[in-house]
Amino acid sequence: MDLADHLRIIAQSWGRILLIALGVAVLVFVASASRDDVYESGSFLSVSAGRSDLAGIATKDETVFLTDTYAELATTEPVIDAAAARSGLDISPSQANSRVSASASGDVGFITVNATGPRPRDASRLANAVGRSLIDEVDRLQEHTLEEDLRPLNRRIEELQAELSATLPGSPEADNLRARFDALLEVAVNRQTEPRNRVETVSSASPASDPIAPRPRRDSLLGFVVALVLAAEGSVALHVLGDRFRRATSTEEISRLTELPVLATVPDASGADVVEAFRILRTSLMLIMQGQNGDRQLNTVAVVSSNAGAGKSFTSLHLAESLSTPFSRVILIDADLRRPVLHEWLEVEREPGISDLLERTDSITPADAVRRVRGVARLRMIPSGKPVSDPASTLGGRSFARLLDELDEAGSVIVVDTPPVTVVADAIPVATQCELAVFVVDVTTSRRRTVKNALVELRRAGVNLVGVVVNRAATPRQASYYGYRTPTTVDEAARQA
Repeated sequence: MDLADHLRIIAQSWGRILLIALGVAVLVFVASASRDDVYESGSFLSVSAGRSDLAGIATKDETVFLTDTYAELATTEPVIDAAAARSGLDISPSQANSRVSASASGDVGFITVNATGPRPRDASRLANAVGRSLIDEVDRLQEHTLEEDLRPLNRRIEELQAELSATLPGSPEADNLRARFDALLEVAVNRQTEPRNRVETVSSASPASDPIAPRPRRDSLLGFVVALVLAAEGSVALHVLGDRFRRATSTEEISRLTELPVLATVPDASGADVVEAFRILRTSLMLIMQGQNGDRQLNTVAVVSSNAGAGKSFTSLHLAESLSTPFSRVILIDADLRRPVLHEWLEVEREPGISDLLERTDSITPADAVRRVRGVARLRMIPSGKPVSDPASTLGGRSFARLLDELDEAGSVIVVDTPPVTVVADAIPVATQCELAVFVVDVTTSRRRTVKNALVELRRAGVNLVGVVVNRAATPRQASYYGYRTPTTVDEAARQA
């Protein structure tokens, strides 16, 4: 499927897609508006690195590392537990943790602590409590580190002091111990006076004036856009994977599916639009019948379909009416021996008919079975005749081919209505004995898989399929442009047969 087909499928379903997207937007708006308000406040903290380079200035890498580290420390259990207690809010540490976030501001040494709450003051109190708890936790950790660093030094200093007390003053050993004692004491003092990492509050959190959530308009707009995209792509997926045709299925798509040209598109309308469609079908067929076999014109046309209700009898009758002109005589044969309908529509007797002719019951001749059609001077009709036990055998014998030859010699164009291909076995033997066959696809009742299977069977049998008639297609915009209405022989219900 190329991009043009993709967009065409979406355009065909734009109304349904838009309704789905609007429905989702309304649901999201209602759900969002029903949620409780959520407020957010933030405090800003600065981070200074205690360790410095030779120039006494903290390096950029040290500052970035400390800022990232302390931003992560802000959401750890010790800090959150202390903040929950310090805030004075009636919340548990787990609730406080779900409301707090902290982030480092790039390489500038700032931490942003954000907190949410059901009221503006709740959010600001929690954010400030987290900031103060983070400062305390950083100080505690540094005190702990200092104690760990000084513990071995203090122990050694105490040991040296004890040794000095046991040594004679002024002796070389005492001088050596004194030097070592002074050096360790200086290291301890330097470690105690070393600059420390600092976290300080730059800006305390203040109560927000507007909630950050819910945002019904924003949420509904986002839901509309997401639903629009998903519904559009879903319609394409359903079209590709589904078995149904769409009312607005293009002729190009049906041609690709059937590997046949679309000879006519019969709209889901009445009057002039339908008549004009069958005139187009008549013109297409006449060109084919005159051009496929050199000088000899082909005169027998079978109308087939994959399923019942596709409109093949409807197509057969209207094609026969359209072909019957002052210069052309047409014989319409109802070869659907199981569920014939044409004799009812045309209000003629069912017997004798095609089954009687094929079985030569009571020496019936074609002249006995042919009926005049009221209102159409050059159209004759042969009904189905009496019911038979094995229609496929009756229609598949050489008697049917000889009958077609007899009628063909009379100079008539013969249109044969057949049963559905995939329902019974009668249609294929009939279609193989006709010179041409047109395939009817109803966009509301036919199924893609069934159509493909029927075409495979027809082609395997050697049926000369020349094109497709699309039934009940979307009504063209130019419908009834000429402002006339031509009467038709049968009621609109006939379209389903």
